[in-house]
Amino acid sequence: EVIAYIERIMANGYCYEANGSVYFDTEAFRGAPGKAYGKLGSLSADIPEDSPIAPLLQIILHLRLGEDVLAEQAYYRNRQLFDAHQGSLPVELILFGANAHIHQGTEADHLRAEDILRGWLIRNGESESVEVQDKARVQLLLARNYQHSQQYDIARAEFTTVLNLYKDQPESVEARFGIGETFMAQKVYDQAEEIFSELSESPNPRVNIRAEFLLGVLQIRQENNEAARRIFLAVLEEMFDVPRDLHQRQRAERAGNPCDIVGKTFRGVAVVLRDVLLKLLGRILIKADEVG
Repeated sequence: EVIAYIERIMANGYCYEANGSVYFDTEAFRGAPGKAYGKLGSLSADIPEDSPIAPLLQIILHLRLGEDVLAEQAYYRNRQLFDAHQGSLPVELILFGANAHIHQGTEADHLRAEDILRGWLIRNGESESVEVQDKARVQLLLARNYQHSQQYDIARAEFTTVLNLYKDQPESVEARFGIGETFMAQKVYDQAEEIFSELSESPNPRVNIRAEFLLGVLQIRQENNEAARRIFLAVLEEMFDVPRDLHQRQRAERAGNPCDIVGKTFRGVAVVLRDVLLKLLGRILIKADEVG
């Protein structure tokens, strides 16, 4: 773990190797906050050390180093500061703060996430100086917040807003998945199946495999275990057929945007899906044996 940590610091340019030893680059560390903030997108700017929101930059530094737990601790430690300056924070901090509450899962946390995201949209939704994708990301997370709080009808309306306003953004694909997932949660299986079937035709393997997997989950929900088994076996085959260069390209894209919260969710997705599928297949076979 120590070696991996040092390698990560070296990759970010904060230390260097000389004569077989590793040394910290103090100049690089001194300029780290400004560098981190400078990579943050449409609302970013260099922040002086005496800025009132400078302590919040610690969250960004932790995110860049992949230290999500420390980033969350820094957020809660500076929550009052976050609240006082929400109107001037970069979108990454808005998304991270809202996500932290969504993951907590309590009613109060979902309300808090809604206030953060809705407030940002009110301030920036009509602004031409804000990147369209930033608006799409916030709108999508708002929909996800309602989905996780089991307010499925409201969530579906917010996902539909993403589709209507930002159909050319990558978040529109996530919105389609979200609509299908809300239908599945409400046991409206025919409409969920229609959406997942359309998505399974995507030329993007990541979208295709995810949609096929959800079609299998739909079959399990309807107790069609044999159909689910066939789908999951096909998904496993497809997962191992994904070209290596696609994985390499995705890793390169993630490395180029280390603060991208959405991108981080896809790390190791193939391994996770494989493990889940194997467990589901095992349960299906056990149940089939019990019935037999």
